[in-house]
Amino acid sequence: MSRLEVPYLKIVEQAQQTPDAIAVLQNSQHVTYAQLDRRSNQVAHYLRSQGVEPNSRVGIMTQRGPLMVIGILGILKAGGAYVPLDPDYPAERIRYILDHAEIQILLSEQEVAAALSTCLVPPLSLQQLLFLDIGTPLELAGAIAQIFPEIWSKSADTGPAIEPNPDDLMTVLYTSGSTGRPKGVMLSHRGYMNRLDWMQKTFQLRPGDRVAQKTSFCFDISVWELFWTLMEGASICPVAREIVLNPWEFARWMQTQRIQVMHFVPSLFGEFINALANQSWRFPDLRWLIFSGEALPADFIRQWIDRHGLKTGLANLYGPTEASIDVTAHLIESRPERSIPIGKAIDNVYIRILDAQMQPVPPGELGELWIGGVQLAKGYLKDPERTASTFQPNPFADIPGETLYRSGDLAKELPDGNFEYHGRIDHQVKIRGFRVELGEIENALILHPAVQEAAVLAMDYEAGQKRLVAWLAGQTIAARELKQFLAEKLPHYMIPQRIEWLPGLPKNHNGKLDRKALLAPQPVAPQPVIADAPSAATSFPLAPAQRWIVTYFDPPYQWAGCSRFRYQKALDMGRFSLAFNQVIARHSALRMVFEMQDGQWRQQLLQPPPLEIALCDGSCFAPEDRDRYVEFKIQQTLQQLRLDRWPLFALVVVKVHETCYDITLVAHHMIADLLAGSVLFRDLWQTYDRLLSEGPAPDGTVSANYLSYIQRLQTAEQQGELNSHIDYWQAQFPSEASAFQPPFDYVKGANIEASTASEQIQLTPAETNRLLQDAKQRYRCNVYWLLLAPLYQLLADWSKKEWIVVSHRSHGRDLGQGQVFWQSFGNFAVNFPVGLQVSSGDHWQTLVAQIGQQFAALPMNGVTYDWIGELLPDHLYPDEKLTPVRANYLGNRSLPGSEVFEFIQADRDRRLALPEQKRTTLLEFFFSISEGVMELEIEYSRNFYRADTIQQLARQYVDQMQNLLLKSIKSASSP
Repeated sequence: MSRLEVPYLKIVEQAQQTPDAIAVLQNSQHVTYAQLDRRSNQVAHYLRSQGVEPNSRVGIMTQRGPLMVIGILGILKAGGAYVPLDPDYPAERIRYILDHAEIQILLSEQEVAAALSTCLVPPLSLQQLLFLDIGTPLELAGAIAQIFPEIWSKSADTGPAIEPNPDDLMTVLYTSGSTGRPKGVMLSHRGYMNRLDWMQKTFQLRPGDRVAQKTSFCFDISVWELFWTLMEGASICPVAREIVLNPWEFARWMQTQRIQVMHFVPSLFGEFINALANQSWRFPDLRWLIFSGEALPADFIRQWIDRHGLKTGLANLYGPTEASIDVTAHLIESRPERSIPIGKAIDNVYIRILDAQMQPVPPGELGELWIGGVQLAKGYLKDPERTASTFQPNPFADIPGETLYRSGDLAKELPDGNFEYHGRIDHQVKIRGFRVELGEIENALILHPAVQEAAVLAMDYEAGQKRLVAWLAGQTIAARELKQFLAEKLPHYMIPQRIEWLPGLPKNHNGKLDRKALLAPQPVAPQPVIADAPSAATSFPLAPAQRWIVTYFDPPYQWAGCSRFRYQKALDMGRFSLAFNQVIARHSALRMVFEMQDGQWRQQLLQPPPLEIALCDGSCFAPEDRDRYVEFKIQQTLQQLRLDRWPLFALVVVKVHETCYDITLVAHHMIADLLAGSVLFRDLWQTYDRLLSEGPAPDGTVSANYLSYIQRLQTAEQQGELNSHIDYWQAQFPSEASAFQPPFDYVKGANIEASTASEQIQLTPAETNRLLQDAKQRYRCNVYWLLLAPLYQLLADWSKKEWIVVSHRSHGRDLGQGQVFWQSFGNFAVNFPVGLQVSSGDHWQTLVAQIGQQFAALPMNGVTYDWIGELLPDHLYPDEKLTPVRANYLGNRSLPGSEVFEFIQADRDRRLALPEQKRTTLLEFFFSISEGVMELEIEYSRNFYRADTIQQLARQYVDQMQNLLLKSIKSASSP
């Protein structure tokens, strides 16, 4: 038997050749090859004394780092096979793997003690917990012996006298299983050795090279990150997951660690390169970028080559866990103009594209990809039926080996002999490179008592990236509750990002789930239009705010708002309904519905029949139950809003008692902004009061309505007035380098609504008065400019940059030249960026003046930025590409005094969005005046910022404002 057919034996030889070389480098700490060899020998001898022998399965649960490598090598040197368990897995999943693999000895470390305490509960076959570092015993139920270094380190530090067979088990890697439980893939030394030999021949790793180790050791890519590196005398460089998820921290880590070889799952690489698009990062030490785990979008590679050239080698690999990681490879040697193939078979691996009868298909035709050769797994642990169905008898005489592996992947052979990947033939998908069986998620969902039926699909949402969506039938519950339930059973990457509830899941004529029907557009309900149906003349383009919504958000664009109050008088429901219908007739935006025409959304003006308003008698509810009911109806309304269905609003009316009614208006942001709520509230109650007093009916329509606003902008565009607006924005932000990026604390996930948090701070009444009186007079400007000056200065100090870009959310109702729409219902609110050069030595006078000049120069007060967005260069629109920071001045938010209306502050002009929907920006600074006090609320994502960071920003903003106010007082009092 050749020693070179077993990977770890090559590592032992390398340790003898380069004992003082660095084997593992983690930040400033390192372990030499000699230290790694001796320490793992001690672990091996102890394991041998406990009965570990060839093909024994030994568990290991650690974070990435030197202890992980010592433990894996110790298990292999004892003759065993390592079974990795990710400490971030749910406890239930860890317990299942321990039980299924019949793990009797588990290697671990103190850093994951909390996870151990949660998952190591009876009944388990586990007998020993071996700690690789010094610590204190855990309080565990059951008879699990805890072994510490003072025991196992007494073992010999020479290599155990054992010669493993290349066909012995090397590792068992658990992947997602369609039956609802993960399945254990059994892999041998020989198969991996073939893969690693090919890798060295292809990429020529050098002694002393540094290889990034960023993959969970439960994921097959980690095998080459670890073993290939050590076999060739290079250094493993583990990196923490939170650094990998922060593109800027990760780039800095790559530079400081001088990484030569790096693996990326394509979706993560896309996020990485897009995040760094406007910054001048360079990686002079990087020799190879290796991609695998998902289809590699050509656009990602084009972006890299356009910025970094071809100095760094680029390779696209393909292969399943069942074939020792990778079986094909394609080296990218020029800028790709079309899709990137997965390449040709590597040494001693055989690829066939077969039809359903296992017959070869002609080159150029699609078929299923089958794999043969030395790298095939030994099957699935304790699952002969699955093994037999996936590893089938080999009918080809020219392919060595008894079986072929059925990959389930669609592919075709290109004229040049390369293979091209074309997706799956089953319900298995890749999420961030992790294999996911949708059936496992569906089975976990069905375990919840509220779920009667479940279907999960992976839907494309960006190039090279997929998002899990679950469709459920049963008793509707909050998405957050269901996700918490799943988090106890599934890894984080298997939890659906979006959850949709249906009355029942669609079935085909055989009564089976019709997955295609889930992806089809839902049928549009017949529109309630009276005899004179809308003609072509009643079809309109979208307003600026509406264009931004359908550009920024993903379908189904469920972004809305609500306002809730109590009416403290008896309510005549008949007259109230009549009043509301008269208001609908007066405001065109309330009669809008949207349809797709030639790939573009347009809005149709309807003439609907009277809308019936339902009344819920909540007089028998306890207050908390009534609140829960209202919140349920608000969320239910949000989920039912669809652009192509009228109405895009709803009234929730709940009777508290005879002289008190709880009323909530919910409206989609395609038809309503914050100011629209006040317009509707005032018009509705004025109309209702007239009807009660039998006064004259108001005019039928509002003169300056939403349609006249759209028509004014359309006319300006047709007459060429907006050409100069395009020129203005291009001059302000001429290139990608014009963007601004503030610091992050970390990246723990996506910037979605579920991650939203906020911090509030106030000026004192005296400071507010000075702001509204003295400072306005001193600087001769409006209040908003005074609020912005400390914000721009704060961002400059925080980011240590002088060019600062802030997005501004404006009411958008003033087009200039006397064209205003204050009394119109609709969504006029717009976003636009303003960039300033801010120097630390600037006086407030200079900065405020600069802000004033920038706002005075805005074409049409910034309203047209969202209108002309599709005509602007790609780096300019939407403004999130220029800045993740937004300022939003809400004005005077003091609650009006009234004996009739009681406003509920928490639900006053509240934004509504589904938890998994992306947020409108990363940091939003809300300014308002309430009861004579200026308030600042900073809304942020917990996935990017710690609370103490935002609290510090809030305090620093107040410090800056106090300094501005102090300067204004001194200036005013000086002679």
